[in-house]
Amino acid sequence: HPDGPHSYGWWDSCPGRPQARKIWLDYFDLYRPMVQNGGRAWLEIRDGVLFTSRIPEHITASLFVNVETYLVLANYGNVAEEIVSTWMWEERGSGRQTQSWVLQPRDLLFLKRVT
Repeated sequence: HPDGPHSYGWWDSCPGRPQARKIWLDYFDLYRPMVQNGGRAWLEIRDGVLFTSRIPEHITASLFVNVETYLVLANYGNVAEEIVSTWMWEERGSGRQTQSWVLQPRDLLFLKRVT
């Protein structure tokens, strides 16, 4: 039916959300430069030299490296958490540069390393 329900894939609910495809494409534009040919990805990083302390279990950190270095932080929990990195990062979208963030519950943050 042309007036809905609209469904754009398995990730969408039924009845679908009319803005689901646009939102998906917005995130796709953020991911695209992070996954170029020859790149490396480290998923679900917990500790090491990237952060000043071990990150909580409900936070997921993924590092993507090729020509540029990108970090994606996701908070799957119900409480805000402060994350502190040993490197300087730029928030993609806002352009803010910092080494620490308060990641709100159910939030996703895309970062690019400042060199």
